[in-house]
Parts: sequence; structure tokens; C-alpha cells
Amino acid sequence: LIDRRERRRFANLAEIFGALAEAPLGALLAKGGAAPLYCEEMGFVEQVAAFSSASMVAAVHGACLTNSLYMAPGSLVVDAVPVRNFLGAGVTMPLECGVTWFWTLTYNVGVRYRPLLLPAGDFDADAVHVPPERLVEALLAGMRNGSWPAAAAPPDASAGL
Repeated sequence: LIDRRERRRFANLAEIFGALAEAPLGALLAKGGAAPLYCEEMGFVEQVAAFSSASMVAAVHGACLTNSLYMAPGSLVVDAVPVRNFLGAGVTMPLECGVTWFWTLTYNVGVRYRPLLLPAGDFDADAVHVPPERLVEALLAGMRNGSWPAAAAPPDASAGL
């Protein structure tokens, strides 16, 4: 789980960790450590090492997900995207879309991408509430669909979210 100290951090991080611990993901969470990563506190080499060893990551949409470049093909990225005021442009991303910069990046390196579009989320907010049950479902769906080839098709933003 990738978080931030400032803009677009998880507003409900403890609630998310609680939901992850209760889900079938609990064993994976315990294995990987139950603490979020803060890219702004890590050097470049540390970020590359963290992402290259991760089989899945989840984060609120932001620059740290650029490190998905270093993930192994077939790994999973769940991108919680606040759709209001997307990219600070004052527009709302259509919920049917699901295509972001990170979909393009992950598509090209063979990493699977699942957008978790947040209709109530504001892109410029300091904290973004991510419904824990939706995040857990996105991660579990990504695990169930582990054979989905990342380069085959764009994500279906409405599937299971």
C-alpha cells in the first residue's frame, strides 16, 4: 500500500488496513509487513527495489505509481483515482473511462492495471476517502484474474468496482 504524507493521501488508512487484514489478503499483508510505503521518504534505488519485489500495489493516483515501470510483468497495480477536478483541470473524468497515465505505462510493461474510480474523490484534496470494501474487491479481483494479459485490452473501469 502506497500512501503520502501530504496531498492525495488515504483519509482512512487504518480502516483500509483493517479491511485488508480481515480479507483473504491478511496473510499477504502480514508477510509483506503491515506498514504503508511513502515514496517521498525513499531514495530512487529504494523505490525501484520496493516496486520490483512487489506482486501488487495499491495507491491513490499519483507520481509514485510511475515506479510500476519496475514491477514484474503480470504484477498488479490498483489505482484509486479521484475523478472530480481530474489533473487539476476542473473536469470530472467519466466513470466509464478508467484510462489514466498509469494504465498507459503499465500496459506497455506488461503490468496489470485496475482503476478504482472514486466519484466523490477530488484530485486536489489533501486526503481521499477510499472505500475499503471496494479496494479489497479490486485487489481480490486482480488476484483472481492473474492470467489477464496486461497488453491485451484496456481496463474495464466498471468491472467489479
